[in-house]
Amino acid sequence: MMTAAHLVLASWAMASCPEASFAPQVTVPAGGAVEGIAVADFDGDGHLDLAVTNFNSGGGPNSVAILLGDGRGALGAPARFTAGHGTTRIVSSDFDADGRADVAVLNSNDGTVSILLGDGQGGLGPQTSFAAGGVTIGMVAADFDGDGNADLAVTDLFAARVVVLSGRGDGSFSDPVPFPAGQQPLLIAAGDVDGDGAVDLAVDNVLDATVSILLGRGDGRFDAPPVLRLPTGFSPQAVALSDFDGDGALDLAVSNAADNTIAVLPGNGDGSFDLPSSFAAGGFPVFAAAGDLNGDGRLDLVVSDAADAAVSILLGRGDGAFGPRSARGVGTEPIPIVLADLNEDGAPDIVTGSLADQTVSLLLNGCVDHRPPIARAGPRRSKTKGARP
Repeated sequence: MMTAAHLVLASWAMASCPEASFAPQVTVPAGGAVEGIAVADFDGDGHLDLAVTNFNSGGGPNSVAILLGDGRGALGAPARFTAGHGTTRIVSSDFDADGRADVAVLNSNDGTVSILLGDGQGGLGPQTSFAAGGVTIGMVAADFDGDGNADLAVTDLFAARVVVLSGRGDGSFSDPVPFPAGQQPLLIAAGDVDGDGAVDLAVDNVLDATVSILLGRGDGRFDAPPVLRLPTGFSPQAVALSDFDGDGALDLAVSNAADNTIAVLPGNGDGSFDLPSSFAAGGFPVFAAAGDLNGDGRLDLVVSDAADAAVSILLGRGDGAFGPRSARGVGTEPIPIVLADLNEDGAPDIVTGSLADQTVSLLLNGCVDHRPPIARAGPRRSKTKGARP
């Protein structure tokens, strides 16, 4: 599983790279068109691996592929495991509390979530499916009811709602419980936006150009959502929550495919947000990820530009504003994007998945000279109590 040693957000403000520096992309086969990426240690060797969805438009079931990392920035060949129809989003957590990384896969054509339990050696068991709605598009995992088990929240595109599936801690989930959102809710992010210790949700609604904020009560329920209206002509594609201005409150970033920008709405720490400021991205920006790319202690943004076969890097200034876009080439039609330290040098690397090329692109971070050393997590040498043999 992912360890604290791997989740490095370097904040070495004494000396940093003036610009973000990345090696040219390295592409690896992914086994199919990639709509989602999850990062975890699936084989227990202390190195981060990838799980990606293999989406295909044919009538048969799709798959999940595991690409094992070697800790030096290289990934192995994809090992594929059957999931449902129209696999899109994927998240990883320990859904059955055995100390091994599992995956949840969203099947948009089935309206289901597939749970595939990890064997701790890089493999996944047979899927178990749970109903999630109609045309399901976005998914996030978090503990919404405070019982220590990972739950799932899923957007139901044409039903104007989010459904929550509560995890039981044994790999199974409750029936979905619906909560209202806006028209055509697309993607979803989780975080405590009002500072009460309970996990909240942010959902972008593509048809009415709004963001619904669902405030969590801490028991798995959510209050009726305040609605954030975005500027006229906005076409939201994805949402992300991070503290971009360093005030301790989560801010909201929303990608806008209508004018190739990303908007940042400062959070006030009480569930409300100020008016957005927009920053230029590339062609048809979709997913966004936040991290300190150049080691200056400020959060930056990296955005997948689906129309440009590139990612946009926007360096944060620490006050909620961002510098001009710089672009790096990746595979054709990049959709999902994550940050992960795949070569264990203390700097977050960029990982994107390609729809058209059916590849994963790696951009290894070159800004490492001034980062502090990090502890290394060795292989897991003993099984967790109650683990499967």
